[in-house]
Amino acid sequence: MIKVGLTGNIGCGKSSVSDILMKNGFHIIDADKIARYIYDYDDVMYEMKIKFSDAIVEGQIDRKLLADIVFSNEYRLDVLNSITHKKIQSIINSEIERLSKLDILGLVVDAPLLIEANFEYMVDYLVVVCCDEDIQIKRVMQRDGINIDDAKKRINSQMSQEYKKKRADFVIDNSGTKEELSILVLELIERLKTLK
Repeated sequence: MIKVGLTGNIGCGKSSVSDILMKNGFHIIDADKIARYIYDYDDVMYEMKIKFSDAIVEGQIDRKLLADIVFSNEYRLDVLNSITHKKIQSIINSEIERLSKLDILGLVVDAPLLIEANFEYMVDYLVVVCCDEDIQIKRVMQRDGINIDDAKKRINSQMSQEYKKKRADFVIDNSGTKEELSILVLELIERLKTLK
């Protein structure tokens, strides 16, 4: 079974690539989905109460408040990541172990911060999805309903696309149409099958 790491910066279309891979027989471990429920774990909430009490409203994490805090403060973003990444890593490892017992083509660890969180050791190959910066900004603005300055702030809070591309085994440029993306991903799948 082949293990693929899939990453890409905000607005680059990583989820679209993940969907195509899933439709073609890959099992997806979605770090974003895991992250959505990360504050349900008592050990994570304990640390959040200590480090991010200013983002807790009525005993719950206020995600918008938390985003405003971390996207404008690199140190606090690092602190948040150190809390959440270790739990996400543990959950992903358990899922890889479970899936490795099945007879499947492969699995994809879909994680926007795969490189930053040092999750590369979990996978055999790294795929980075990128796109033109102007397209990226427009997509982030439309998706999140934010202005250009906020979109750039979110984009700039991430590791550069250029650096990620240098770390990749495969790069998919998603600056084109959905049809063009589909062709690129199907070509990637054929390449991965030869490496299995």
